[in-house]
Amino acid sequence: MAMHSQEEGAVSLRQFRIGMAGAACAASLLVVGVQLITPFAFRADHVKRIAELESRQLGLYQALAGKDQLFQNERRNYVERIKKRDELLHQREQIITLLRSRIGAEAERVERTVSSASLLPAAASEPVGFTAGASTPQLPGSISGR
Repeated sequence: MAMHSQEEGAVSLRQFRIGMAGAACAASLLVVGVQLITPFAFRADHVKRIAELESRQLGLYQALAGKDQLFQNERRNYVERIKKRDELLHQREQIITLLRSRIGAEAERVERTVSSASLLPAAASEPVGFTAGASTPQLPGSISGR
C-alpha cells in the first residue's frame, strides 16, 4: 500500500530510474550511432577525393609520359641529324685532303716543268735533229745550197 499512498500522477522512483536508464541508453546509442555513421560519411568523402586525386595524378603522369616521348623523339632526330652532318663533314675533309694532295702534285709538276723550261733557251741555241743543217753556216765547197 505504500505504493498506493503516492499520488496517481506521480512517477515512482523505480520507474524514474528505469526511464533515466532507458534515456541514457538511447542517448548512448545515439552518440555511438553518430560516431559510427560519421566516419562512413567522411570515408565516403575521402574515398571520392582519393579517386579524384588518383585520376588527376594518372592524367598528369600520362601527359608527362607524352611529353617525355616527344622530347625523346626530338632528341633522336637531333642525334641523327648531327651524325649525318658529322659524316658529311668527314667526307668533305677527305675531299679537301685529296684536293690538297692533287694541288701539291700539280705544283711539283709545274715546278719541274718551269725548271726544265729555264734550261730550254740554252739548248735552243744548239742544233738538234733535222734543223741542224739549217742553222749551221755554209762551209766553202759544200754541195748543199747548189
